[in-house]
Amino acid sequence: MVIEQIMNGDKKAFDAFYWQYVDKLFGYFFKRTQSHFHAEELTQLTFIKFWEYRSSLNPELSPDMQLYYKARITYIDWLRKAATQRSLLSQIIGPASDSPDNPPEGSEKYERARMALEQLPEMRKKVLTLFYLEGYNYKEIATLLGIAPKTVDNHIYQGIAQLRKILLLFIIFFPRQ
Repeated sequence: MVIEQIMNGDKKAFDAFYWQYVDKLFGYFFKRTQSHFHAEELTQLTFIKFWEYRSSLNPELSPDMQLYYKARITYIDWLRKAATQRSLLSQIIGPASDSPDNPPEGSEKYERARMALEQLPEMRKKVLTLFYLEGYNYKEIATLLGIAPKTVDNHIYQGIAQLRKILLLFIIFFPRQ
């Protein structure tokens, strides 16, 4: 019955459903991410998707089953996005430890990475450095820089997109000899 009400756009039914499950869903995400910030973001995103795609809900299935299915999909999407970001950054600057994959200072790969980072706006460069190189989490970066955690996420997303474009230009215009 609750599902049918939500499917019909009943905001009061959705609101009651939200308050019934928000803490449980937050716990589900917190257990997986170990991050208060990410658990909150994923919880909100799941409820937003649940509402946006309410017409695709099945009134014959339990509401919690459908909510956790959406939560699982949201979490998988988040993991994919995070893996893509980590992969791209490790390609750009290499892992933090000394290894064959980590370009030594002065190498061509290191210089390209340094030059690409220098092309970013100052705040974006700070956020990427704090997150990927110094290991701060979103909330710590937000507090340190006096910005919202969502702004940190935006800087990371935009910074990686910019780095990808800059490095592509380096490859096109300055290929290896």
